[in-house]
Amino acid sequence: CPNTPPELKDKADAEGCVEEVISTKTLTAATLFDFDKAVLKSEGKQELDKIAADTLAGKEWDRVDVVGHTDRVGSDKYNQGLSEKRAKAVSDYLISRGIPADKITREGRGKRELLPREPGESSKTYDARCRRVEIKTVVKQ
Repeated sequence: CPNTPPELKDKADAEGCVEEVISTKTLTAATLFDFDKAVLKSEGKQELDKIAADTLAGKEWDRVDVVGHTDRVGSDKYNQGLSEKRAKAVSDYLISRGIPADKITREGRGKRELLPREPGESSKTYDARCRRVEIKTVVKQ
């Protein structure tokens, strides 16, 4: 990235590039999966079809990151594994819809990045909101 402005050089990676997330789509696990499962539901596939089409039709991008998250219930080990399986299911589906495999990353973060709890929010609602998959479209500048 030889055209990186000097004021951004301190934020550049080893290649001299600065990455910018140009789109973040967050889908609840309930939309994508049955509870405690990592097999995509038809409703989830429809949402991912839209995301894949929008990504492929959109402006230039360099990478799509898929990040799975779980709620606070259960062991760290179990939640980590579930989040990884869900991120894999989503990334595999996006690849099947035309996103090049070499331009997609996936990661499970288990319960390491819980969302802030809203005032008065029930535990059930909070946990459901934390169970999610984020799909970020990234461009290098």
